[in-house]
Amino acid sequence: MSGNQANGMHENAELQSKTPPGAPSSMALFCPNCSAYFPAGEICRCGFRRTPAQIPARPDAALWQADVPGAVATQMALARIGGQLVLLVPWYYEQRRGETRKTTGGVVALSASSGQPVWERDLGMQVEGGIAVGDDLVLVGMGRPGFDGGEGYLTALDLATGEERWPTRARLGAAARSAPVVDNIRVYAITSNGFLHCLDSLTGKEVWKHEVSPGAREMPASPVVHRVGATASIIVGTYGRRADPDGGKVVSVDQQNRLNWSEGAGGFVRAAPALSGGKLYVGAYRGNPSACSLSAFEVRSGSPSWREPFVLRGHTGDSRTTSFVASPLVHNGAVYVGCMDHHLYALDASTGQLKWKSPDMGHGIASAPVWTEGMVVVGANDGKVHALDAVSGEVIWDYPLGGHVFTGPLAANDLVFAASDNGVVVALPWHLGQYARAAERLMGLGDFAAAGDCYALAAHFCPDPAPKENYYQRAVGSWVRAGEPDKAARMWLALDQQDRAADLFHQAGRQWQLHEPQRAARHFQAAAELCFRCRDFETLNECTRLMAACLELPYIRLQAFNVPGFIQWETGELTLRLTNEGVAPTAGSIKLLLGGALKSAVSAEIPALLAPNQTWNIPLVVTPTRPDSALEVEVEFESGHSGHAILRGALSIPIQAAEKPRPPLEIGDVGFLQLSLGSTTKEGVSIVTRDVGMIRQDKPSME
Repeated sequence: MSGNQANGMHENAELQSKTPPGAPSSMALFCPNCSAYFPAGEICRCGFRRTPAQIPARPDAALWQADVPGAVATQMALARIGGQLVLLVPWYYEQRRGETRKTTGGVVALSASSGQPVWERDLGMQVEGGIAVGDDLVLVGMGRPGFDGGEGYLTALDLATGEERWPTRARLGAAARSAPVVDNIRVYAITSNGFLHCLDSLTGKEVWKHEVSPGAREMPASPVVHRVGATASIIVGTYGRRADPDGGKVVSVDQQNRLNWSEGAGGFVRAAPALSGGKLYVGAYRGNPSACSLSAFEVRSGSPSWREPFVLRGHTGDSRTTSFVASPLVHNGAVYVGCMDHHLYALDASTGQLKWKSPDMGHGIASAPVWTEGMVVVGANDGKVHALDAVSGEVIWDYPLGGHVFTGPLAANDLVFAASDNGVVVALPWHLGQYARAAERLMGLGDFAAAGDCYALAAHFCPDPAPKENYYQRAVGSWVRAGEPDKAARMWLALDQQDRAADLFHQAGRQWQLHEPQRAARHFQAAAELCFRCRDFETLNECTRLMAACLELPYIRLQAFNVPGFIQWETGELTLRLTNEGVAPTAGSIKLLLGGALKSAVSAEIPALLAPNQTWNIPLVVTPTRPDSALEVEVEFESGHSGHAILRGALSIPIQAAEKPRPPLEIGDVGFLQLSLGSTTKEGVSIVTRDVGMIRQDKPSME
């Protein structure tokens, strides 16, 4: 079976690895329903259920794993069905019983976000070449091995349902051991007897065929299409005759079946060339002794683009085969190609000079690499998918699939899709749970919000307290830098760090108060409620004032006036002043709670409205029983706003009393302070009071 990955199907084909429309959504650390931070699990406390693609994966874990009916050894594809990204997986199964051999194969469409089957189609024939997607069709190359090239067929499946669309399968005359290519309404396929076939994609009828390699017995390389405007050329790498190790060629044919040019490839071409920037990159190999080369050609003329090919030669006694059997990848001025000598090579795309050689991967590489997030990801015959740094070649991670990885991985959004010949298909996060490293890369790219997400996950999965705290702090810094301090606030809130959460909600409110006052008000309210729990009265009052200003509500400021110099065990009178500094009157009665060092807290209610700029003065008679104590005053008032109905302020009044000899006899525990509150304010507004017996411990719910 061919492990071809047709990376070079069209000009600038490396762009195809970017996110197609409808790709899976990124991991979600915050509930879209209630905004709560929950870095693990499926269901939020509010009942919202994440999709599998939104659940952050544990380190070294796949997002999902699926099993298909047979081996996966040919090209997969990504496509969109009704807005949903799906992974199209060709498979084959072969069973031998004595002299009898049964082969079958088919295609499975898996949801890219969950791995669940969207549809399955058993074609009853071995899928040798792989698949290609064009508009609403999936083109599948099938065949049966045999003498004189065996049998080859091409069929078209409906992308949405998997049903066969052509009246009959197109018979090609020999096995199709490489993936077809779709270009507009034409389908191009190669057969093992050396012919390039052009078919109508709507009917499956043959338009023309061209013998590009007379006498060939193997043609496993997929064609590629180079299009400039309305003109297209189809380029084929040939295997040649086994007796002629130099017989492989690169051939260009136009869409009217006329030869453009033909050049020697330097050996057998087993995999599709890569096409990028008007250049064609072709890998070839020889045997006895083994050697391989990578050449670059000008796609219009076929003339060599490099001064000389990049050549590798095997060594006598080395059991490894030195051959390029998979397509190269071209990205950002570099060519990446895997070799059966266990190494991945990176070359300068302009000159062919070696940039780096990977460490020994443990087995040969027969699959094409894919680029994603600064990494080159490739499958090897050791049964693993390997991710290497695209600049240095350093191995970043690997993931075992348990079988040979002949098909090239695919990348979309933040996922890597890979499969092996044991029928296992996986979707891997591009970072494979190495969240700290992922965060560093994202910071370098200026994606501070995503970097914050990754730092938070690095902290969540880190067992060591010291680096955990460091990662959390980096997450906060990244989110703040991204202009999203509310994310950091919700994280601290989930971690029961209320003072930190309050500070960041306050910061978020400040950020939005000029541009989106409604949004700012929600953040100020969250900060105010947390400050009340933490008894941070100064910030509580500031956040309440700012929230009232954003929404044009009343705001009552508490002040203590005429605080006397107290003497222990002697009474003194002070004035509590309530001033409405907002732009609207209060909408109902005003409630006060006086506590702190009081033995029994006192509740008071003023059943009257306080207009803007209006002030009430409340006399308080206090008897301190300790040298140092405090009187805490809380105020609640109705705002008249449906979303922020009750506003709160608070004031802590320190009571310092000069020491006085204690009386010779004390009866009972009188607490730290004794308080007397009159029945009216100094302005004559009535006050209703009662002894509530204890200090209230409110814990208001967060919005």
